[in-house]
Amino acid sequence: MPLPRILLLLLGAVLTACATREPPPTAGRDWSGAIADRERWNGVVSVYRCGVDTVVTRLGFGELLLWSAETLEPTVLTQTRTASGARFDSGEVMLWMKGDGALHARGGGETVECTLDGRESLRIEGVMDGAALLALGSSPEWSLLIFDDGTAVRGRVSVPRSAVDAELAGPAPERGNIGRRLVYEVADGEHTARIDLESVVCVDPVAGERFPFAATLVLDGATLAGCGQRIAP
Repeated sequence: MPLPRILLLLLGAVLTACATREPPPTAGRDWSGAIADRERWNGVVSVYRCGVDTVVTRLGFGELLLWSAETLEPTVLTQTRTASGARFDSGEVMLWMKGDGALHARGGGETVECTLDGRESLRIEGVMDGAALLALGSSPEWSLLIFDDGTAVRGRVSVPRSAVDAELAGPAPERGNIGRRLVYEVADGEHTARIDLESVVCVDPVAGERFPFAATLVLDGATLAGCGQRIAP
């Protein structure tokens, strides 16, 4: 017996709500001015969900800068010796990175398990470094940060399955290319990439997250599909 129309509508609403990724608590912050000393703090950015808290970190040489999502005031942690992973401690705050997870403690309180939010890590790293656009895909996993100063373009591309992690360069696109479609072409001595961003709503099939651009990345002849967004503040 077919379901009544009202039940079908309610079921669709529930499924849509479950599939939509809630924005992380870091999403409303402007991270563009969070790093004053870029030479000291130029490592990977990581965003961890630690129970009810969310922390943002950026690596330096033997040290770690850590923010709570509730404040932009950072804490400097120093790396300590450990048998596995990478452990950082300030005496008041501790973070122990292990693979895609971490352990976090503050003020001598309970140690909490954390999970890495890879997408928010990419977005915040791009904002801190002055990127204009972020594009990414899920199958296979890939990401591309575009830096555009109006005269030249850099592309920071990562495709873990293909062991690609490179920074490419190219000319800025024609300024008339800023309408419903953006096309960037970047390369280095080993890789070539073309990213095509079309201004249509794009829903990531894995996370259910909505983006304002549909993205097509052609990297060394292989075509990868995904979504994109502007991240410049």
